[in-house]
Amino acid sequence: MSNETITCRLCEGKAVYLFSKKLLQKYEVAFFRCHQCKSLQTEAPYWLDEAYAGLRSIPDIAAVERVQKLQLIVYFVAKIFGLSPNDKILDWGGGDGLLVRMLRDLGLDAYLLDKYITNRYAVGFEDRLSQHYKMITCFETWEHFSNPKIEIEKQFQRQPEIIFLSTSIYKSQGINWNYLTPLSGRHVFFYSKTAMEWIAHQFGYEFLNYNNFSIFYKSHLTPKPQWFLKIVLSGRRPLLLRILLRLIPRKSLIGNDRKLANERIEAGDAGKINWP
Repeated sequence: MSNETITCRLCEGKAVYLFSKKLLQKYEVAFFRCHQCKSLQTEAPYWLDEAYAGLRSIPDIAAVERVQKLQLIVYFVAKIFGLSPNDKILDWGGGDGLLVRMLRDLGLDAYLLDKYITNRYAVGFEDRLSQHYKMITCFETWEHFSNPKIEIEKQFQRQPEIIFLSTSIYKSQGINWNYLTPLSGRHVFFYSKTAMEWIAHQFGYEFLNYNNFSIFYKSHLTPKPQWFLKIVLSGRRPLLLRILLRLIPRKSLIGNDRKLANERIEAGDAGKINWP
């Protein structure tokens, strides 16, 4: 096994066996490190259907707290990059739509794309292929991609100006790295900074990383916005961000969305939007 190699599922370089770890408490799974992009990945993930099956549903204890933090962070990232009230945001892999609803509450025109989880909070604001999005957000999703080359390409094909995501960066952490999530078995690809820079080059974007946040962007950032961006992404000044949020003039989309709900209910289309 120590000499085994596979083709990297991202850059197609040669990935060499590094170690094995038990996933889902029963499958001994091999992990490989790519010589070219320096990423870590599992062998071809044959166990994913079982990992996502309803009987193995794993509660996301920190979901609400995480979304509350992301609401602030996304809002300020959008403002730093100059998004206007007319610019649209797509939350890719956004789960039940809670973040989309909370972004709309702050006046950001956000929409949801998730193929696997029921949309509960952003019904009526799902992705439309004909719609252009200035920013795509994608939080704790890339590490789930069994074929990252194809899945990531789908996002860049939408031609957003910004892709803002979170995933823990692989820095040669060992077999006991908690981001491997052996109990869930759902994390199957772990990107190095080299891999992120390779992706940016492939699609013609600039790249910025801070902690677990990564941003691919088209526009040039001067030093002052970069400095503020680092403060926002650090997560260390939530009170400051909330104070700033109160000082910034903005118009929530709650009223517009409620009006849309009324119109759809009157048209007999109540099942396609949240109510009340």
